Amino acid sequence: MRKIILTSLLLINSISFADSVGIKKEFDKCLESDEALSTWGFIDCSNIAYDSADKELNVIYKKITQKLSSSKDQTDKEVLRRFVNAQKAWVNYKEASCSLAGVDMIGGSGERLIISGCLTEETITQLSKLEKFEY
Repeated sequence: MRKIILTSLLLINSISFADSVGIKKEFDKCLESDEALSTWGFIDCSNIAYDSADKELNVIYKKITQKLSSSKDQTDKEVLRRFVNAQKAWVNYKEASCSLAGVDMIGGSGERLIISGCLTEETITQLSKLEKFEY
């Protein structure tokens, strides 16, 4: 139970730093609903935040890859190759790491909450990194 509460607090804290991408607004709106009072309701809110962060991450990813792929410079082509490889590796890491984070609650509703919160937190962190990516 402590792990669920801690994960919930970490998720709320992570989302509070993501206000610039509109994630916090959607998450807060969901939390105000009666459904958010249950574990499954909170999971739904977390999933909404994750979907929003993931969409924003994909927008930024596309902007970066389009900019690099439209360049005729060979260095930019190499940066693009490395960038894409790094993002693929990050996705695999995020999924494996968040799956592992839920092992303390295997089979319970808390497992899904921990995994969902982890996915959201990792995606928001990566989103912040990509927003600062310059080449």
